[in-house]
Amino acid sequence: MQLLLAYKPTNLNCKITLFKAQELLPEYIPIDDRYNYWQQYSEYPVDLFCVPGNHDTLFLVSHVNQLADTLLKCINKNKTEEVKNNV
Repeated sequence: MQLLLAYKPTNLNCKITLFKAQELLPEYIPIDDRYNYWQQYSEYPVDLFCVPGNHDTLFLVSHVNQLADTLLKCINKNKTEEVKNNV
């Protein structure tokens, strides 16, 4: 937990996409934030996608199909935005 709290990424000049687990592990409840504090590292809004599971179960077979579907929606959304911006 100390490493997590000590980690300070540099500011980013891009949008941030967060795939956040719907279930919080008990140790993360006291520090929970809707965007996991990523909004402070970019001037752009954070794209938030909530996915089933928790930090440990996110990639298990029971959740991975939903995660893949959400990732595909995110990719398609970004492609659509890119096309709109290039017109």
